[in-house]
Amino acid sequence: MGYGIRTSIDGSIFIAGSASDDMPTTPGAYQTNFIGETAGFGTELDGFIAKFNGAGTALINSTYHGTGSKDQVFFIDLDFEENVFVFWPRRRRYASH
Repeated sequence: MGYGIRTSIDGSIFIAGSASDDMPTTPGAYQTNFIGETAGFGTELDGFIAKFNGAGTALINSTYHGTGSKDQVFFIDLDFEENVFVFWPRRRRYASH
């Protein structure tokens, strides 16, 4: 489930959110394995960040971004060099990476 979305200058689409253990990751991803835990309603969650082409038809990069807990990435932002900044709740505070 995507929570945050941004587009880059070239039209690429960046999405951040939460995913289950069957989300595809791409070679060289920051975190290729799901390490989340089951949420209270029976679904496993780990944060994710994905980059698509401008048409949204091709996955360019995809990674999990989480811990051994239930993680959800809510906010995403980019700088002019396409460095990605994400923010997620962690023990009632927002962490960033």
